[in-house]
This record gives sequence, C-alpha cells and structure tokens, in this order.
Amino acid sequence: MVALELEVLAQKYGVFGWENNRGTAAQDRLVTDWINVLADYPLQEIRAACNLHVAENPKKMPNEGHLKEIVLRERKRKLQCAGPMQDLAPSRPSKTDEEKARVAALVAELFPKVKRFPSPYG
Repeated sequence: MVALELEVLAQKYGVFGWENNRGTAAQDRLVTDWINVLADYPLQEIRAACNLHVAENPKKMPNEGHLKEIVLRERKRKLQCAGPMQDLAPSRPSKTDEEKARVAALVAELFPKVKRFPSPYG
C-alpha cells in the first residue's frame, strides 16, 4: 500500500518519466526505499502526510523522508494538543488515626485467631 501512495503522488505531480521507467531496477529501488522508511507507520498516517505535503508544497514531489517527517510532526502536534497526561486512578484521602484504629478493632473482632504482625507502615 505504501508503493501505491508513491504511485499516486508521482501521478499527481506528473513526475517526468515515471510511467516510462515502470518495471526498471531504478523504479523498483525507489519503491523499496519508500517501503523501508514508511512501512512501520499506519497507512492512514502516510495518506494524511501525503495530503498535507500536497497542500503545503503543491509544486514539489516529496520523498520518503519528507513524509516520515510529516508523520512524526503530526504525532507530536497531536500529543501537544492532548495536554499533559492525567492520573486516571481516583485519589483516596489518607485515613486518620481514628479510622485506622476503628479498622484494626474491626479486624481483631472478626478474625480473632489470626496472628498479627506489626505493620511496617505504622
């Protein structure tokens, strides 16, 4: 699918000789280079990068490095827009000494035969 995106861009930009070089070692190498650089990125991000490049540089055919740069730039932009990560765990208020004593008394009443060890937390 990455190779298809290259083909689409080459046709959009009217790259001279693209059609004449079909099946040559040079064109195969170009396609392979694109695949090697962009294969680790989701196709939707590659397509979005292609569209952004066309909008930003309508007269210049991108190479695989340009598109990778756009993908990474857009990922960074999205992370910045999301803001700082928030702790999703609900915060619990710390227990007072009175609450701790009440819990300890309840445990002692319900489980009288359990051998207790001093808590390392006090």
